[in-house]
Parts: sequence; structure tokens; C-alpha cells
Amino acid sequence: MNKIDNMDESKVFTATAAKQRFGELLERAAHGPVGIVRHGRIVAYVVPPEGAAPSQVANEAMLRARALQVDKDDARRRDHVEFAKTVSPRDRTRARGIVARWEAEKLCSPVYIKAWRALLGLPRAALRAKLEARDNFTRVLLANSPLTPLIARRRRDAA
Repeated sequence: MNKIDNMDESKVFTATAAKQRFGELLERAAHGPVGIVRHGRIVAYVVPPEGAAPSQVANEAMLRARALQVDKDDARRRDHVEFAKTVSPRDRTRARGIVARWEAEKLCSPVYIKAWRALLGLPRAALRAKLEARDNFTRVLLANSPLTPLIARRRRDAA
């Protein structure tokens, strides 16, 4: 990189040259990656669209991963809603203990702890209705729930 004045066919432009001759930079980038140098270091690359766009295989994998996550979220929601139908005072006490540990050990944000305390204070029908919600906040709450270990225990006991 001894000659970065961009008078040759270099695949590197100084930041100043890139600003001054942006059209030329784009033309060169159409044929392959072009580095942008600032203070002697490459700080960015301009790449042709086929180099930057995710491949069809990557897109399909991402879509499958999203669909799998949606399925997991739906299953988690169903489990919590079913559990809420028959939640006992003992279950609530155990869940409140888990939330208290989260707070004591600073494992969750105060907003998250406050939300779970409020949920655990609701009557069964209201708790179930809140857990059925399909908003992002409920989805996040269900991802790390004090009810999850209780649901798992109930499953083990039933088996």
C-alpha cells in the first residue's frame, strides 16, 4: 500500500480521495471490494451488491430460524397459560421467591422484577389473560419466567 493516491488501479482509496471521487470508487467497487484508508488503516470496504447481500441459502436459514423461534415462543406461551389456569398459592409463593432471588442477586432489571411481581399478584383469570398477550413485552417476560421451573416440576410430577 505504498501508493494510495488512487492514480493507479488500486483497490484502496484514502478517505479524502473516496469523498472527492465517489463515482470512481463506486465503479471500482462494482468489480470487487475497495478499501477506504484513514490514518494509514483500512477503516471500511465498499463491496459490490453480490458481496454484501445474504445468499438465498442464508435467507432461508434465517427464515427457518425465525419460524422455529416463533414456534418456541408459542409453546412457551401455551405452557404458561395452561399453568396459570391452575396456579396455586404455593406456586405463587415459590415464583415470588424466585423473583426475590433475581432482585437480591441483581439478575434482572427492576422493570422486569416489578412486572413479574404485578403479574403474580393477579387473580388466575387476569394472569392467564396477561400471559396470552402477544405483545413484545410479554414475549420477553415469558423468555425468562419464574413460572418455568414450576411448570417443569409439574410435568415431572405428572409423568
